[in-house]
Amino acid sequence: MEKARKNILIICSIILLALFLYRIINQSQLITTFPLDRNNDLSSHLGELQFLKDYGFHQNVPNWYTGFKLFLMYPPAWFYLALPLYNLTSNIHAAAYFSELIIFILAFFFIFLLGKISKFKWYESLFLFSIVFANPISIGNFIKVGRFPELLSLALAIPAFTLLIFYLNKKLDVKFHVLLILLLSLVILSHPAYFFSLCFILLGFWIKKDKKEKFQLITSILVIFLITAFWTLPFLKASSGSSFDTRGYTGLYRLIFFQNVSIFDIALSFAMPIVFWFFLFFYKKNNKEIGKKDGDFILYLPLLIWSILFFFRIAAFVPAFNKPYPDAYILFFLFVSAFLFLKTELKSFGKLKKLILILILISIIASVFITIKFVPTFRAHTATDEKIIDVLENISKLNATSMVYITNNIPYPSMNLAFYSYGAIYFNTFTPDGWYPQVASSERINDFELLDAAIKEKDCKTITELTIKYKIDYLITPETGCNIKGEIDI
Repeated sequence: MEKARKNILIICSIILLALFLYRIINQSQLITTFPLDRNNDLSSHLGELQFLKDYGFHQNVPNWYTGFKLFLMYPPAWFYLALPLYNLTSNIHAAAYFSELIIFILAFFFIFLLGKISKFKWYESLFLFSIVFANPISIGNFIKVGRFPELLSLALAIPAFTLLIFYLNKKLDVKFHVLLILLLSLVILSHPAYFFSLCFILLGFWIKKDKKEKFQLITSILVIFLITAFWTLPFLKASSGSSFDTRGYTGLYRLIFFQNVSIFDIALSFAMPIVFWFFLFFYKKNNKEIGKKDGDFILYLPLLIWSILFFFRIAAFVPAFNKPYPDAYILFFLFVSAFLFLKTELKSFGKLKKLILILILISIIASVFITIKFVPTFRAHTATDEKIIDVLENISKLNATSMVYITNNIPYPSMNLAFYSYGAIYFNTFTPDGWYPQVASSERINDFELLDAAIKEKDCKTITELTIKYKIDYLITPETGCNIKGEIDI
């Protein structure tokens, strides 16, 4: 049966890695093509990367929202990874692609380091990497949508998890505290989502330790918050009044109100906690069978409690921890579940061992079909994209300081917000709108929703009022019907 397990893990890894490599190769079009379609956050990150180069950290950026403070509402670590690559290549989207490759290579190395410490065989470590980074959520979020800051955070969370596993039954030393402070600081500054997930493992680790080491851990955590305070304190202050909270953008609320969340995410938000419970149960059973104490189980106890709150949607009402999108917790449950499966001897599953292997294989094949069906590949520019680019270039030549507004009614798959990044990077375009909605006021967001509706309905009075209010010089829209000074009709 162990041979069958090995063969199935290798087959699953090959299937997932084949898909992963295809998508990475397909994504290489990013080197020469700026992403302008609706399925991407990367265009926003590219705009912020340009602003970091042009203006600097926490400086005022005049190009969007008539001025905003850079990185007040978003973590900066990935941008500092990509900036040297941008300076080296002079190609901003190529720099982003190469940073993505670097992060995946680091993640591969970190997974195998975890495997070495956990005494995994090579094919087990390969399976763990494949299932964490080549599933539909990871390919969709990280490769297609381009959430590279989150990818970096997840990649750095792996060695932090490894550190806790390695020192769980060892005495804490200076090396541990230095590495913990470094890794968790980087995770926070990359994206807090996976820091929140790690907090539950860290709490279990803390419970396991004696009083002296508990105090040492608290001291290290305080040092982490001091190191990251240059970003976290302004972020916390600004986020308390953010339009994201007042307009229902808070991460886990999406699962309750079914807002901007797919059926796939809803299903996984129920399924992954159950998968985690299942493998945690057999992991504990396996430990008992081999005479191991329950100390290792305690490590996962806080995560178990959180998974129950997550399953029943109570987690949506837990302050701070309800901020990350559901995908971050789902991926972390998947990572820990796969790790526990690999740590559990196959015989501990009893009569279920054959069924589990078959279900894993079926799940992997199904995930490939889901990715192919529902996660679009990289999209080349459309005729509309090229036309809007020409318009932005012409506007920059006519008046470099003009205020430009692009309606969201432009034909699918083009996304109006992506052009704000493109225009800022290549033509130094200015807009009262932007692609960084966390910093926009609710009034501004509401007004631009009204403006989009007015343009579509040819409500010339509302269009005139709002263009005057925000000093808009040029409207870029496929609609016609209003004779407004400065209108450009595409």
